[in-house]
Amino acid sequence: MEYGDVNALKEKADTGDTYAMAQLGILYLTGNRVEQDHEKAFLLLQDAALSSDGEAMLHLGNMYENGLFVERDLWTAMSLYKKAYTLLIPGARKALGNIYDAIADSLMLTEGKLFVSPTFDMTACCEKLRDGVRMGRIVLLEDAFGVGLFQSSLTQDSPLCECPFCGAKVEVLECD
Repeated sequence: MEYGDVNALKEKADTGDTYAMAQLGILYLTGNRVEQDHEKAFLLLQDAALSSDGEAMLHLGNMYENGLFVERDLWTAMSLYKKAYTLLIPGARKALGNIYDAIADSLMLTEGKLFVSPTFDMTACCEKLRDGVRMGRIVLLEDAFGVGLFQSSLTQDSPLCECPFCGAKVEVLECD
């Protein structure tokens, strides 16, 4: 169900209606029926996503993927798309597959070296690791110990100390 009247949608969003916030955020993102405003879109979608609205997560992921109002961050986009996918949001599976490809394509291949940084940058020690990222099985995540490399499954993310394919040790770089 979509609210037809933009003013009614704004009133509902102002009262904290998560669905209204998500729908209004999408309108501001696309410029459909309102003047396009990425800042308003971001704030509304972020609030709705924090309230577990999957559609908001999908569109917020798009903002991170494309650097709309926020700095481009493929890993944050991946995380949001993954959450939207688990909520069975239409389009989330395709977005997730596309972001895995984009992340894998962005990795510099450094034969035998596997670097991870606290800023969510990494290199690929081998082509198989890059393929693992492309399939969404190898991801960077942040836990209590900082940013690390994880092997991902539907039920659990397990930390990795070395590449599961070539055995290269994970080296965490320090940021200044």
